Amino acid sequence: MNRVKITSVAVRTLILSLLLSLTPIAVFVVYFAFGWTTFESEDLEYGYTLLSRLFAFAWPASVPLSLALALLHRRSRLVAHLLAVALVPLTLIGFLLAGLLQSGILAIASAALSLPAWLALLLVRVVQQR
Repeated sequence: MNRVKITSVAVRTLILSLLLSLTPIAVFVVYFAFGWTTFESEDLEYGYTLLSRLFAFAWPASVPLSLALALLHRRSRLVAHLLAVALVPLTLIGFLLAGLLQSGILAIASAALSLPAWLALLLVRVVQQR
């Protein structure tokens, strides 16, 4: 039974982190979809390269927040949903800014943004043990 819980948390973490990392790519595609006809082919190649780099950095960087939310969801669904509403948009904005700035600090910023979820998980665990 414990193995089933670990597997479900792992699957939730992978799916949520994949969705978090695909969102900036979707924003990029929607934003530039109408202007691609005016770009040169070199610009499109650069855009695809930028997207692949953003995805390569965003997926591992979204794992800490995804794992914290998946573990928190098992303990307290209300707290997990409230934190997701608060932290996911901040993380996505961070991904978009890091993608535009081509910053190497994406993983550190994502871990810092997931810190409130980890603290809430610790607090919920302490409160439930009492």
